[in-house]
Amino acid sequence: MLLASFLFIGCGKKQDAKLLVSAFLDNNLKNTDIGSISYSDLDSTIYINDSIIGVMHQQADTMKAFKPKIVYDKVKALDDTVLYIKVKFKQNNEKQTYIVYFDHALQHVLAIKRY
Repeated sequence: MLLASFLFIGCGKKQDAKLLVSAFLDNNLKNTDIGSISYSDLDSTIYINDSIIGVMHQQADTMKAFKPKIVYDKVKALDDTVLYIKVKFKQNNEKQTYIVYFDHALQHVLAIKRY
């Protein structure tokens, strides 16, 4: 019973992450006509900090698939643990793979980077 509840909670979090990614892509891709999206499992890391997020924001501005100057939600304080998911899709017959980073509560997309 306990294992089933952990699996249900994990699936719910992955679904929340998928919804955030979908909205983020809809708002920020230059061309939203993409093929089916596949997602990795949701995972966490302690190796992301404000400086690294700043660098990822600068790099995202150079990605051809995205609109320039992506606007991210402001997060008051970054948690020690950041969640992330790998996203794959096709755009203009080109495979795209990105890692999307979230706050621990899965309320905000913090950054995106090309994989």
